[in-house]
Amino acid sequence: MFLSIFGHRGVIRIEEFRFNADLNLFCAENEIVRLFVAMEKQSPNNQPNLTKEHWKNLVTKHNLEGFNYYSELKTDFFWDISKKIMKGKLSLPRFAIIDKNGAIAERKAACPSDSKKLRKQLLTYCQN
Repeated sequence: MFLSIFGHRGVIRIEEFRFNADLNLFCAENEIVRLFVAMEKQSPNNQPNLTKEHWKNLVTKHNLEGFNYYSELKTDFFWDISKKIMKGKLSLPRFAIIDKNGAIAERKAACPSDSKKLRKQLLTYCQN
């Protein structure tokens, strides 16, 4: 599984989404599941900086094929991801690889823009 975790305030790194068409094809050919997670922070007026509706629009606009999950920061899900993937250090965006047995194989996977390195990592950890 290729896990993409994105943050708030425009730090979504939309430029990485430009590589989705090729990466979607590569993942489909190699039976690699993709999971996109939007981690959202509340603004001072208690409104999310990136609303669920905005995230849904980004998913459609940028063809984010796979599973998509939206979470506010400081939820149980956020703390679990933070501890397991980021070792408690919030650093977004983050790309990670989960191996075929469900173990975290690569906490800091290559970005989609580094296609050659990412494909090598994915094949190393996700081959059947």
